[in-house]
Amino acid sequence: MTVADDQIYERYQAKAIDEINALGHDIAEWLGDRHPGAAPVLGTGHPLADIVLVKHRPMPAEVQEGVAFFGRAGQAILKSLQRMRIDPLMLYGTTCTKADIDPQGADVEHTQAFLARELHITQPRIVVTLGDEARAFLDSL
Repeated sequence: MTVADDQIYERYQAKAIDEINALGHDIAEWLGDRHPGAAPVLGTGHPLADIVLVKHRPMPAEVQEGVAFFGRAGQAILKSLQRMRIDPLMLYGTTCTKADIDPQGADVEHTQAFLARELHITQPRIVVTLGDEARAFLDSL
């Protein structure tokens, strides 16, 4: 990459980070209004990753930390990446539901909009769904 390409990439990366942070703020605000006490679970990884992993719901460790793919799930992914010699910076992981809630009605529309926004920010080349529920959720966007 040339110096100009590096500068452009850094600007896109900074913009993606700002947009992910704004998304996190909007999710927290929405949860506070609709589901008081529910903590947001945000995506993790490189904001301009080539590959996005999407699972349906966060696990208890992820809810506690507020980060997708935290704990055993994250460690399993990292070990698999090492075995396959894939750079972890190529990945971003997130959940369909952005908290430990069971979305119904208007909540589904909001959670779908949050995921669509997140995918728009990250602009992945590949989206990998983990499980039938995540695939069905993504198909309904």
